[in-house]
Amino acid sequence: MLLLDINDTRLNVIKNGESVYSAPGVAVIERKAVLFGDDAARQSRFRPGHVHDEFWHRLNTDPLAVAPSQTGGWRKSLRLGRNDPAKALTNQADLVYEHLRHMHQAASIGNDDVVVMVPSVVKPPQLSMLLGIAVEAKVNVRAVVDAAIAAASIQPFADHCRFLDLSQHGAFVVDIESADGAVTRGEVHEIREAGYRALVSGWVDAVADQFVGGTRFDPSRVVATEQQLYDQVLDAVGQRAVSAADGDLTFTVEHDAVERAVTVTREALAAKAEERYDLMITAVGPATTVLVSHRLGRLPGLPARLQAASHEVRRVGADAARAGTEAHPKAVEADG
Repeated sequence: MLLLDINDTRLNVIKNGESVYSAPGVAVIERKAVLFGDDAARQSRFRPGHVHDEFWHRLNTDPLAVAPSQTGGWRKSLRLGRNDPAKALTNQADLVYEHLRHMHQAASIGNDDVVVMVPSVVKPPQLSMLLGIAVEAKVNVRAVVDAAIAAASIQPFADHCRFLDLSQHGAFVVDIESADGAVTRGEVHEIREAGYRALVSGWVDAVADQFVGGTRFDPSRVVATEQQLYDQVLDAVGQRAVSAADGDLTFTVEHDAVERAVTVTREALAAKAEERYDLMITAVGPATTVLVSHRLGRLPGLPARLQAASHEVRRVGADAARAGTEAHPKAVEADG
């Protein structure tokens, strides 16, 4: 059994407890090719009009903001030659289909049963769309699991807690109750202004300001240096970062054979995200136990800010949703 985590900050295919595919829900559409994941993110500043990062968030048939001139669809694409995949892309569902096919091949999913772990903000119509696309992409979905519930099911807490997580286009707070050995989900509060994309954009701006003040060079005015800066922010404090280590961060850009560098404190990045952090804290509400996902736990200054608001903060590991899912095989493997 494989697990597929579709949180679009970084989708993961997990096999035998190990990630065999990991990439953000980002695509760059060219006429003859489609890039996904980190390959797409590393081209996003060079090809801004061709970048799409909402398809996993929307999970519907809304048209793409910029689409190829050819018409088609995720069903029609089954009949088109694979040497020109961009012809079939006209709406959000098309990109979900193509990304699923890409993962199917890259992770060697084959005919294995797949358990899909979804963010709590995904609605039933979106799940229906996902399951239909999965059938066409030959991904055998066995079950769908709420990732917050799966992660919370193996965490120690009393009767109630709140789970804090985020995706590309919003953070969200999940009410979770524990009673009689069962963990259940209550209301889900979404904070659309505090998504991962908005946080990263703010940090890129903050580092660019440091370059202007310290070197009199603005990396955001040159596409190549803007891409260099964006990549380094993702590697340092984004979901591509290996860890959330403490200490100052050094960013370097090269332009016209001249290399420039600045040092930025994590406190400065936390200050840049302060307003969005406050929106999350307001959504959490009165003091309580807050389970903070690994996606948020690594962000500079957020756990400390939650603690300052009198919350008991418990960081949830990156493998918590997987472990919680695997701890309840009867629930996820039952017939039907």
